[in-house]
Amino acid sequence: MKRIRSVAAILWLAGSVVSLRAELPVKRVLTLDAATKIAAAAEEEAIRRGSTVVICIVDDGGHLLVLHRLDDTQVASVEVGIGKARTAAIFRRPSKDFEDQIRTRSSTGAGWRDALAGRHSDRRRRKSYRRDRRQRQYSSGR
Repeated sequence: MKRIRSVAAILWLAGSVVSLRAELPVKRVLTLDAATKIAAAAEEEAIRRGSTVVICIVDDGGHLLVLHRLDDTQVASVEVGIGKARTAAIFRRPSKDFEDQIRTRSSTGAGWRDALAGRHSDRRRRKSYRRDRRQRQYSSGR
């Protein structure tokens, strides 16, 4: 009798595991082969336009899959390209959106790092705190 219960419990557990597998979502990923084809197409387009660029392909987590630096491209462009690709992947929008934000905030004095991190309001808060602290010191006669 114990054997039958054990077998029944094992079958029940196996059935529940199979049903759990059916409920798990399937995530499509960018394969290395597909990333290489994308980079090749981008390289052809850059050559057609006569551009010297760095081509960075990242996965959805911003991890580098493929990097192509065309001839005569400056070395500093590698880090910039990787950063732009990571930003676009992590925030799920083109890095051009951030460029537009930085341009509109440049008149307010925020730098590009502050615009990306949303620190502009924190900077104002710290500035007003320091100003208030100075006023209290002067009014108390210190």
